[in-house]
Amino acid sequence: MFYDEHGKHVRTKKEILDKNGNVRDGCSIIPKGEVYESHLFTVKNKDFKSKAFTGEVKKMYTKFINNYVKDEAQKLSVLQPEVFICQ
Repeated sequence: MFYDEHGKHVRTKKEILDKNGNVRDGCSIIPKGEVYESHLFTVKNKDFKSKAFTGEVKKMYTKFINNYVKDEAQKLSVLQPEVFICQ
């Protein structure tokens, strides 16, 4: 894999060579079979897994959908979590 100064993939080695046949500064060559992308994902944002975030998103989408519903009887409501008492 050949990459130019801007990190863009180029098809041939000739595209990254200078007039003397040397690899230009900033260009890189990654040999066949080696890993060329090692950081595909970042750390998860824990806010997206919180119950507060989920509740706000439910309310937001319910309000958004209800803007397009004309009949009051068919409008949606956000369900409140029920509390179950185990005996």
